[in-house]
Amino acid sequence: MSKGKQVKGDQLQFAVQAAKIGIWDWYVPDDEVIWDDQCKALVGRPDANGTLDYEFFLATLHPDDRERVNALVQRTVNQQDENYGTEYRVIWPDQSVHWLAVQGKGFYDQQGKIIRMIGVVLDVTERKNVEADKQKDAFISLISHELRTPLTSIKGNIQLAQRRLQRFTQIAESFSSEEKTVIDEVQLLLQRAVHQTGMQNRLINDLLDVSRIDANKLELSPTPHDLVTIVHETVENLHSTIPNRQLLFEHSEHAQVLVMVDTDRISQVVANYVTNALKYSAASEPVIVGLTVEGTEAKVWVRDFGLGLTVEEQEKVWRRFYQLPNGQTHSGHKVGLGLGLYICQTLIKRHNGKVGVESQPGQGCTFWFTLPIAE
Repeated sequence: MSKGKQVKGDQLQFAVQAAKIGIWDWYVPDDEVIWDDQCKALVGRPDANGTLDYEFFLATLHPDDRERVNALVQRTVNQQDENYGTEYRVIWPDQSVHWLAVQGKGFYDQQGKIIRMIGVVLDVTERKNVEADKQKDAFISLISHELRTPLTSIKGNIQLAQRRLQRFTQIAESFSSEEKTVIDEVQLLLQRAVHQTGMQNRLINDLLDVSRIDANKLELSPTPHDLVTIVHETVENLHSTIPNRQLLFEHSEHAQVLVMVDTDRISQVVANYVTNALKYSAASEPVIVGLTVEGTEAKVWVRDFGLGLTVEEQEKVWRRFYQLPNGQTHSGHKVGLGLGLYICQTLIKRHNGKVGVESQPGQGCTFWFTLPIAE
């Protein structure tokens, strides 16, 4: 071999190794498949020894891809298309799923019968995951906007009906007891409908927030603001929608705690904590919201007297789409999407704060977050 050919061969081998490209060679009549070490590693079988055959290859494929890939290979075997290329999933022995891209070519004898196929394979799992995330985010954004439009219309119509009913009851001189009962029932049903549309709107907002977080497009508008005022107003607004629940706000002697925050987002965190506390505690139990100053940090906490969390659950509740087992809610509350605390954690971290929870099973929970005090 000439020196030039040796150099080119070494360069090619180095390029293949650096790119982590696997090479395979299938002698079709004998059904003998030769895989290099990288090819074996890519399908999760680095220790595979002996003569490998086509069935061994098929067994590595994801069941949903097996028929499609086999059909493409058979097209090359039958000389319908000498070039073979596709992407498919393989399942490793540890059950993890990996995406591979393959390019191959068939070689035939003078009678047109296949002699062998050679090809290369490359791991494209990262690219596939990125593509899947983009598609998911686009889908969530589209669905969220498509749902929000009719919800806004529904809520507007319900509120219009409430106002007209209220005006009607004011101008009417008197009602029979039966008529008054019917009017009260209609008012209650309309109030519940408004509440339900509000809940659906919050779910849509959560989906949009997660989409923005994943795309790194979540924008904040921090300004100096009093944290005591933010928390107090949020608690009062929530209490007005659930006057039958005992919702208390305790704070230290500090009349004002100045922080640099996006007020709407911090109010969103407080509202999420309080809503969860109400959801996971009995209607007869109070929910307490507190604010203290510890050194250069302000700490907001929300305490309930519900079922509490195990140590494992305390770690998992911050993950997105995590839901507590068996839907452990009270008072008929529905289990959400499992996004609220994940969003809260992200928002507080973006404000250079921390989040946490203290709990024991059967003794309720105290969810908290901290924010740096503005200088």
